[in-house]
Amino acid sequence: MGNERTCCQPDGLLEPAVNAESSAGRRSPLVSAVVLSWNRRDETLQCLASLKRQTYAPMEIVVLDNGSTDDSADAIAQAFPEVALLRMPKNYGDWQGRDIAAANCRGQYLLEVDSDAELEVDTVAKLVARMEREPEVAVVQPRIIDTQSETPYDRGFGRDRADIEHYQADFHGCVALIRLSAYREVGGFPHYLLGGGEPFLSFRLLDRGHRIVYYPETTVRHAMSPLQRIPRKRYFLQNTQRLRAVMANYPGFGRPLLELCWKLSYYAYGAVRQGYLLQLPGDLLRQAGLGVSAWLGRPKIQRETVHLIDYLHCNMVTSLDDYRAIDRRRSYLLSLAKRRWRRARSNV
Repeated sequence: MGNERTCCQPDGLLEPAVNAESSAGRRSPLVSAVVLSWNRRDETLQCLASLKRQTYAPMEIVVLDNGSTDDSADAIAQAFPEVALLRMPKNYGDWQGRDIAAANCRGQYLLEVDSDAELEVDTVAKLVARMEREPEVAVVQPRIIDTQSETPYDRGFGRDRADIEHYQADFHGCVALIRLSAYREVGGFPHYLLGGGEPFLSFRLLDRGHRIVYYPETTVRHAMSPLQRIPRKRYFLQNTQRLRAVMANYPGFGRPLLELCWKLSYYAYGAVRQGYLLQLPGDLLRQAGLGVSAWLGRPKIQRETVHLIDYLHCNMVTSLDDYRAIDRRRSYLLSLAKRRWRRARSNV
């Protein structure tokens, strides 16, 4: 049926697409928008409608249906027959699902979009324009508004500073434009079920000299659908996978050990406050085992990249000159520890 495909793993890359000519005669880069669908039919249809309204061209839309049981795939095929629909026989989760979809994309840029997010009509155009200004940028993140509270997501420096463009150590996977060549250069997303994919990819991008930009000149509204969200499971997986991302990438012994102790303590504190006391011992043992297993793998990022990540977590860097001036030979661990402690006390 049209662009539908039934698959259980990447079938290899599609043939490169020819980019359309812009009004100035320059080729505009093809953007491949990827949406994962899993039992959120109505939200996914709304998301796809917002993608179809984009003023930017050329753009292709790839939907990966993770084995939905609510007729999502059929509804998508009927409402958007031009969309490339990948029907999966089971749920491959957030990050493996995105990796499979990316393998079937033809664009120069990969637009990751959550199925419960809606974009402004010029979001893609603005993100591409920002990406094109700086070849070393691998990820551009728009401002994201939580529709329940009507407040912007805090990217680490407070919601009152959510309108300031700056370089980041990480990004939020709700919506992000990713340079596909850089994505493939570092091996793509990890095959985690949920959580941890953004830092895993970010660490490796930064290690290769790429940059990540928060760009608030366009806004995405995130409705945070309650469907298929189990609070305790989500809390466990998000914390566990972020731990695995750090342990899989950070070099040496001392820093990974510190991260392991910190993240287990942080999880325990939050689990007790949220009433997950009975499950806590088993959760901690499982997290520790997965963290150590990830640490035993290779390769690792450079120590200088860890220093850069720490600095970006502690300082809002708003200019390219300031970014280039960061001293990556020195440690910023003490500053990071103080910041983490303050945020833990106020946020958990």
